Amino acid sequence: QGDKVWSDLKAFHDRYYHAGNMTLALVGKDSLDDLEKLARQTFTAIPAGPANPVRITEAPFMPSQLGVRIDIAPLKDFRSLMLRFPVPSSQPYYLEKPLDYIASMLSNAAPGSLYTTLKESGWIDSMSAYQDGPDDYQLFSINFNLTEQGAKHVDDITAADPKHASSSDGHCHIMWRHRGL
Repeated sequence: QGDKVWSDLKAFHDRYYHAGNMTLALVGKDSLDDLEKLARQTFTAIPAGPANPVRITEAPFMPSQLGVRIDIAPLKDFRSLMLRFPVPSSQPYYLEKPLDYIASMLSNAAPGSLYTTLKESGWIDSMSAYQDGPDDYQLFSINFNLTEQGAKHVDDITAADPKHASSSDGHCHIMWRHRGL
């Protein structure tokens, strides 16, 4: 099986590792002619080729890999909870940044927010939410630094009601951003 992995990696390298899939930015105090000479000396060995960026067409996770809990025993006193959600690419919506809005709503420190509720419960010290991407797929992540008490309530934190992203009157806390208030 090791030979198959090697041959697949080699085929991938041969297909995609070429100048057509690369961008070079060179900054320096030398003259433009000297920088060009340096670039040619350094990168001439990279083969030429047409742009053919990698397009991932398969899901990043198999169904059996979703909804999985992995517990890791750290070597030092460290308590964290990391939730990862595969989401479709938000590239078509890059101006609207929908995942950034969701991240902001989740980690908002307003009264009644998810962050504030968990913090006031004494279960978390801090929380962050962010997205990795956009690419052909993305991951949306929520990280919690847990207190000792919070480490005993991982299931409660994981099941926390998303209504905490909204205020008591049902309006999202993030609306102030959208309305420019």
